[in-house]
Amino acid sequence: MIPAEHQKFEDVWEIITIQQRIFFRSSDKIFRLTNDKISVFELEEQAEFLAYANNKLLVADKKGGLYQFVNEGFKRISVAESLIRSTITAILPFSEDTLLVTSLKNGIFSLVDNELAPWPTFADDFLKKNRIYTATILPNQNIVLGTSLNGVLILNEKGRAIHHFSKNNGLQNNNILSVQSDALGNLWLGLDNGIDYIQTSSPFSLFYPDGNLEGTAYVTRIFNNKLYCGTSNGLYVTDWTSYYDPFSKQNFQLVQGTQGQVWGLEIINNQLILGHHEGTFLVKGNTAEQISTVQGAWTFLPLLQNSNLVLGGTYSGLILFEQTSNGLRFKHKLNDFNESSRIFAQDTSGEIWVTHPYRGAYRIQLSASLDSIQQVEFYNSEQGFPTDLFIHVFNVGGELVFTAERNIYKFDSQANRFVRFEDYCAIFGGNVLVKRLVTDEEKNIWYSANEKVGLLNINDVGLQKSITKQEFPPLFGQLVGGFEHIYPYGNQDVFLGTEKGFIHYQRQKTSRQTPPQALLRRVSTLIPSDSLLFGGAEQAKDSLQSSLSLPFTLNALRFDFSAQEYGKEVTYSYKLEGLDPQWSAWSSKTAKEYTNLGPGKYAFKVKARFPSQEEGIEARYHFEIQPPWYRSKVAYILYTLLASLLLLGWFLRLKARFEEEKETLRQEQEKALIIKEEEHRQAVAQSEKEIIQLQNEKLEAAVDHQNQELASLTMHFVQKNEILNKMKEELKNVGKETKEATTKKNIKRLIRLLDSDNQMDEDWERFAHYFDRVHSDFLKRLRVQYPQLTPKDHKICAYLRMNLTTKEIAPLMNISVRGVEISRYRLRKKLDLAKEDNLVEFMLRV
Repeated sequence: MIPAEHQKFEDVWEIITIQQRIFFRSSDKIFRLTNDKISVFELEEQAEFLAYANNKLLVADKKGGLYQFVNEGFKRISVAESLIRSTITAILPFSEDTLLVTSLKNGIFSLVDNELAPWPTFADDFLKKNRIYTATILPNQNIVLGTSLNGVLILNEKGRAIHHFSKNNGLQNNNILSVQSDALGNLWLGLDNGIDYIQTSSPFSLFYPDGNLEGTAYVTRIFNNKLYCGTSNGLYVTDWTSYYDPFSKQNFQLVQGTQGQVWGLEIINNQLILGHHEGTFLVKGNTAEQISTVQGAWTFLPLLQNSNLVLGGTYSGLILFEQTSNGLRFKHKLNDFNESSRIFAQDTSGEIWVTHPYRGAYRIQLSASLDSIQQVEFYNSEQGFPTDLFIHVFNVGGELVFTAERNIYKFDSQANRFVRFEDYCAIFGGNVLVKRLVTDEEKNIWYSANEKVGLLNINDVGLQKSITKQEFPPLFGQLVGGFEHIYPYGNQDVFLGTEKGFIHYQRQKTSRQTPPQALLRRVSTLIPSDSLLFGGAEQAKDSLQSSLSLPFTLNALRFDFSAQEYGKEVTYSYKLEGLDPQWSAWSSKTAKEYTNLGPGKYAFKVKARFPSQEEGIEARYHFEIQPPWYRSKVAYILYTLLASLLLLGWFLRLKARFEEEKETLRQEQEKALIIKEEEHRQAVAQSEKEIIQLQNEKLEAAVDHQNQELASLTMHFVQKNEILNKMKEELKNVGKETKEATTKKNIKRLIRLLDSDNQMDEDWERFAHYFDRVHSDFLKRLRVQYPQLTPKDHKICAYLRMNLTTKEIAPLMNISVRGVEISRYRLRKKLDLAKEDNLVEFMLRV
């Protein structure tokens, strides 16, 4: 769209949008895009800067000349070369009729009625030396100047420097190329290398009284218009004023004689008393006078019964001071109590309560003269505390409040034990360790609980008392553990101690925070993965209200959201109308996924809030999930046609029902006949089965009978052989007793005859016959498979098959037990059995 003669140009340095017109500045030309048409404007000199301020489009040339866009062209309104003598770097709207013009080397100028004039500041020398490269103006009219050599300088509307940020106090480098403020008035800096963020609107600032030592901060007090800060390195003092020149150091000075660990500061009877590791001091201006050498003075408390007496807590108990004409003076150490007394308070009856963080609480009653201890009572977990740890006592509005590892307590004098202080437990909850409670001038209560720091704003106006709880997330985890220091001064300033330096909280800089605006940043599908539906643009328009129609296949969605807040704890709650019955719990989660969404119209809603504050305006995204194809209108038409066809078919079916029933009846009769035939067949089969069963039972009875015969034969053999053996033994005895040779010869013949009878007994054949019938021709199979076996071997095999023992086999074979064992050994050899094979099991397998 650019005319051919203007298509050669260099870098574009600024882009300005004014309604439907867009202006682009290059070094030698200015382009305007309107209604898809490009117009080109050229100046007399090279253009250096383009800006839009107070409804004026202005451009500066390299010699300091200013032009305003009027009547379709740039008209020269000021010839300032001789005045500025430098490049113009910014044009800022300062008031309705005044613009501020910054130059690179010669400071700031005002432009009123097209007339330039110097705008003097208290930092002119600094600005001319360090060069203004960029600038912007904040909503409170403070002017932010980014320099090329020395960081950022902020001026108030009167030209006085109020802040200076450089590499020395936190910037990455000092070369500032661009600067912009956000909706909260905080600054974003584009550097030569990097981006920095400055919370100019933050009410919190950090300072180090001891400079580079950055000692641990323990205590602060403002006394006689001086700010005293006690650190681990000593006590430091500076003047207390409402304005500090950023170019001059805040000259903290060490109070003479206070080097070392400082523990406490108290203002009593218009005197500043210092608790120090070396003892107790009276602070007067920049010097300190030691009034007690008792080591380790913690803190101090005037006695209610006599304001001229001051009680001090030390490493080793309590000490007493007395107000004299020469000021506060040490009197003596109180007897009979040597516990460390860092935390103590006095109740309305005058009794002193000393708490020890890991032992318990001591109730001390002073004597009538208040100069000695009359009685000490000890309380710990046996008297109501949950444990013996982290027990503290605080005087809150004239009432003693005791805190422990859990819950908050008060002393019940009638029960002589500690009970829950329900009012405070309701505020803080049951499992909170409250480490510090301090009241300010307005009777509000500052607290440190767990890692949090907050304020209980007490509204006691009217008939009903109300308490609102305010937390300060930037302070979470910042205080010194065990020595949490909070010092509210007046109704505007609060000082807090950290491990390195002090935090100054200025309440007048804390405007009521507008609830954060939730923004929907992205809507995408999960299946297919990461398909973008909405990219976060045009959230203020009606595009989020119009419903996006999605096919059923895209029914798994992810919603990403956020808020335009930086450095603050923001929580979110969301709800999907059409699915979720209620809002989700508040959390820091910034995304929500939904899967398997059914057909219908939905609206995803999300809202944001700061902790313990009201909710912001919710963001909405409307969409609709179309039903699947089988639930579409076309599908329902098809379902209707199909139902009609089915109905027609049903009527046609009724017409043929009679014939079908007749056919069914005929088939049932045939089926009944077939069933009867089948039943008859089954009855016949059952009868045959019973006959077979009877035959089997008869066979089994025959087998049993044969087994009995076999057993009877075996017993017969045993008895017969035993009788024969006995006869042999008797004959042998008779042969030994007779002396006649003829008689002995006849006896030996009878013995041989008995042995022959045993070997040739015909009963063996009968036994073998029955044995083979019972054992499926065992002996026949044995002769066929092992022809090398002898009849004697066959007998042994048969007896082993019957599972007889060696002792039972010996009389059957008319041999000794040893003879049976020898026969079994020979039989194994003939059968070629391995050593691990069992002979009986082998016989059972043959």
